[in-house]
Amino acid sequence: MAEPSVGLEKGRLCLCGGGKAVSPTNLYQVGPILKRLTETCLKAGATPVLMHHTTKAAAKPSENASVGLYDLAFSGVGEFFRQWVLLNKREEFTHGDGFHQLGMSVGGSAGHSGKWNIDVREGVLDNDFRGRKWDVSVWNGPAHGEEEPENMSGGNLTASSILPE
Repeated sequence: MAEPSVGLEKGRLCLCGGGKAVSPTNLYQVGPILKRLTETCLKAGATPVLMHHTTKAAAKPSENASVGLYDLAFSGVGEFFRQWVLLNKREEFTHGDGFHQLGMSVGGSAGHSGKWNIDVREGVLDNDFRGRKWDVSVWNGPAHGEEEPENMSGGNLTASSILPE
């Protein structure tokens, strides 16, 4: 049986400090709150998974599309995380085409790291409520401005290659 996890999407809302005024720019105020949040989850037997956002400047699509812990908004957040998965747009999303181009950086304090490109084709909902799909491709090859690999097998991941039928 898999260990339970607690996903918190609005990480900034967890920084209320129990009714005390907390400045998100103060490392010494944010750190203890993140520590208490993590200890509470672990004591309950759950792995905390915090979703946080980057600064506006880092969120802009770029050829590099790579973001780091230094791009996370507010003080103390990047310093606290011991492992991470960071996503950013490689290209601006075009409404109506159902296609997302992302960059993913992963790493941890143990020294592991990697960088991949992700394409998500979700399709477009038509008048008959069809047309939606979830086709994900992940690869560590060429990115912006270069040709995408024709055959994404041979070491590259797709959702259908890793998910059970």
